[in-house]
Amino acid sequence: MGVKRYAISGVRLLFGVMLSGVLAQAIQAQELPPPDAAYVDPDPAAARITPIDAEDSAQRSELEAALRREPRNVLLRLQNAQHLVDRGLRARVPRELASAERAASDDALARRTVHYNAGWIHYQLGDFDSARSQWAEAWRQHGGHPEWVPVAFALALWSQGDRETALAYYRTAVKARPERWASAEAIDGSAEALGANARFALQSMRQAAEASR
Repeated sequence: MGVKRYAISGVRLLFGVMLSGVLAQAIQAQELPPPDAAYVDPDPAAARITPIDAEDSAQRSELEAALRREPRNVLLRLQNAQHLVDRGLRARVPRELASAERAASDDALARRTVHYNAGWIHYQLGDFDSARSQWAEAWRQHGGHPEWVPVAFALALWSQGDRETALAYYRTAVKARPERWASAEAIDGSAEALGANARFALQSMRQAAEASR
């Protein structure tokens, strides 16, 4: 019995080492931020654009007029990109995001704002590779450990089916900000602005993390 128990423990240890190795290889291959860092740095660029009402023609006219006056206004470009998403005009979104990026070329903070918001727009569109690419650029340009990183990457990777790496990021988010991500109630409050799909995904991650303890 002792030999059998020892053998089972050895198998579990070996599986854990192999899983850690696979996780490290996956992170390296995708050029992801390290999931075990302390993501507590503030990031003034991580501000979501306030959308206008897609059904309100007056708000739409005001936005179009503002863009004619200020065609290189980064925030207006991002707001218009989000508006195009909300209207279902998916094909026009990449061009608008490219315009926002060109407008932000001389401003480091504005460039990060573009990449951060573009990541959420691509996530909303279901283009998770592009979402990760935009967020990775925002993270690299920040140069530190911005607090939004673990939740953003957890969501993208979970949606792509990479559950193990997603859970690594989710656990990091919980460790850094338990008051925001550790409980069902906290997630419901913190993820409200992220949308129903993101909130459901985060609740699923919470359940999976609790089940694997």
